[in-house]
Amino acid sequence: MNIDNPLLNHSTPDVRSLIERASACATIFKTQDSARLQQAIYDLFESLTLSLETSTDTTLLLLNLRDKHRSFLTNTILKTVLITSLLSLHSRYGKTTARRLVTASLLILYTITPYLLSVRKNPSLFYRYVNTFKHAASHCFKQIKNIYIKEPDILRLISQIANINEFSSKNQLCQSIVIVGLNSSITTNSGVFGSTALTADNALMRSLTLKNYICPKPFTSMYTNNFIGVLPLLASGKLCVLANGTAVIVGQQWVNDDFINNVAKRDIHCVPYIKSKGIYQIAKGLSITQNMIRFVLPQQAIDFTSISSNWLQCTLDLPIDNKPLIYESKTRYMPPSHLESASKALLSETNQLIADYLSQDSMRSSLVMQYAQHSTRVMQPISSVKHAIALLGMIRIFPVVCISEMQVAESQNLAFGEYEIINKEEMFAKVANIITKTFSFDIPEYVELLARVLFQGLMLIPKSRYAASVSTLLGANDEMTISLNTAFGQADAQSWFKTSKQLATKWKLPKLYLSSTTSFFEVKSGRLALSSLPNKTKKIVASLILSEWVLTQWLRGEHKIRNINEINSTIKDVGILPTELQSLYQKLIENISPSSSLI
Repeated sequence: MNIDNPLLNHSTPDVRSLIERASACATIFKTQDSARLQQAIYDLFESLTLSLETSTDTTLLLLNLRDKHRSFLTNTILKTVLITSLLSLHSRYGKTTARRLVTASLLILYTITPYLLSVRKNPSLFYRYVNTFKHAASHCFKQIKNIYIKEPDILRLISQIANINEFSSKNQLCQSIVIVGLNSSITTNSGVFGSTALTADNALMRSLTLKNYICPKPFTSMYTNNFIGVLPLLASGKLCVLANGTAVIVGQQWVNDDFINNVAKRDIHCVPYIKSKGIYQIAKGLSITQNMIRFVLPQQAIDFTSISSNWLQCTLDLPIDNKPLIYESKTRYMPPSHLESASKALLSETNQLIADYLSQDSMRSSLVMQYAQHSTRVMQPISSVKHAIALLGMIRIFPVVCISEMQVAESQNLAFGEYEIINKEEMFAKVANIITKTFSFDIPEYVELLARVLFQGLMLIPKSRYAASVSTLLGANDEMTISLNTAFGQADAQSWFKTSKQLATKWKLPKLYLSSTTSFFEVKSGRLALSSLPNKTKKIVASLILSEWVLTQWLRGEHKIRNINEINSTIKDVGILPTELQSLYQKLIENISPSSSLI
């Protein structure tokens, strides 16, 4: 769901429900009631999602204020789900993945709750439990592995944090979100780990730059720059005292272009917090600047129900950016809705129509110009869309735009292991492009687009997606693997054909490439000989078969081609010599290597 205006879409009951859910979780955590744990955490996240969508500004106040009618543990749980969720969303993870990350943070908190409460009551006990905090993920995994047996992604993540998974060096961004979110929320409290109370943004920076006591990992500091953009949201709810002595509560702050460079000058929306007839109340909102603040009072205990019920009325006149906090999840790999009209313009081979269409979107035109600059290697900067079209040729524009749209879509609504999958797709696509270009088989961009469609079609099969997300290299037992569907999850070839054909149709691929999709699977299955295909289709299919074979060689870590007999009939049918393929393979591994971004 989208938020038209976070303040106007305000529903205090949703915030109260969130607090009640957190309180219920606190009871379960304190009593270590494993029977009700899973449902309680699920309900809490659903309540958080609804509260952020309908009552964004009020919900975010909980980052830096404490409800004085709720326990230390309830307030800590609220900050844990909020900070972890905001880090997840800022990192472009979709709702399903955000839920898993928040759940992992809460499960580790559940495990250490008895020790955390003991340390808060008697700080001298910290050194007795310091190793328990350090290895909390390991204890957590043992404690909840049977409860979450049907949630393998959550178990995998916790085992990676615990260093008991052979792929513990993977999913580093996901691990960092869980570790930093949990440590930040706990260190907002005074008397925990010997610290004074901290605002949520300061607690985050402390977790990123100083030692974490819970599940410390050296790589979390690498993500300092990644998480800076969430700091304005983490400033929500601060209780500040101005130079004139007025106390104010800071409202929701969105990042804008000037945020980093103009901290002192940017507007901060807030409401006065004044005492009237012995009771603290809020008044009509106002805008201030950073240099008007004398000091901040971190994590003050207030009557949150009273504040939240009047927040909307006091902030109605404040200028708030109409920006959604939680984006609606999009169906993975589906083309954008505007592709129908775009394809008519881009396939028209009319220079003016294509230029007009591309000029309507600055990002789209920029991507095409960048691609033209890179692929044609011209020395002079490309000055306009028409210049890019002239260099690329009109026939190459449609696949270039589609590839750009795919790359943009893949960077949103991320899931566990997404970067591993993206790396493999990029490798497959680049190999297809280079093979096609080297042997002059077809238009390289069209074959690259078709290769991406095939790879994404395979990734729509859950077990193939999971297998591709786990590791970079294929195992020793995969030596004879030359097909991507058998390399990634032993997926059924017919299922792969159906998902790929559907995607090819939705992406409006021309008839030649739609028929080539069918021919690729018919040749692979042995129902059709490559040599029997029309010349154009034969070369396209050969490019894809060779690309698939090269990629599987590559993913086994081969520096030289072995078992070239596996592919002899294909290269013979299209007139490639084994020595030519060997030479191309060497050039490929020198310029592109299988890798993981470790995030």
